[in-house]
Amino acid sequence: MIKDNSNFLKIGPNDVNELFGVKMNTWFKWWVTAIYTFVSPAIADFASDSLCPFFSNVVEDHKTRLSTFHTKLMCLMIVKSFTIYGVTMSVIGMFVALTQVVFMFIHVAADLVVNAHTTPKNFGSRSSILFNITLTTVSPKEI
Repeated sequence: MIKDNSNFLKIGPNDVNELFGVKMNTWFKWWVTAIYTFVSPAIADFASDSLCPFFSNVVEDHKTRLSTFHTKLMCLMIVKSFTIYGVTMSVIGMFVALTQVVFMFIHVAADLVVNAHTTPKNFGSRSSILFNITLTTVSPKEI
């Protein structure tokens, strides 16, 4: 890629790179794509970190009784919507990542920022390695 002067390794707009038929030849188009590349995985990570425990603790657990709020149809709609969202965003993300290498780095940066925020919350009352803070949980009796 370096020998043939590939546009994949260049940063910024050029007349060669296209995303879904749109030439990324201005800084505005490039920055919109870069912002999308950061925001989209951030939303996907937050959705995954909040919905996956629901899936494993409520939907997949045979001991959990579904309340009137969590009907079988509602659970099915949530699971399938999340699946469709995940597949769609991964396909779009793949096309974005293949335009320039910098978009892969932006995607990884978004993952790191979101996971640095959500991972300590998943540890409960254990202390966070990243931020050296102690997270506490509140029981319903204390509310």
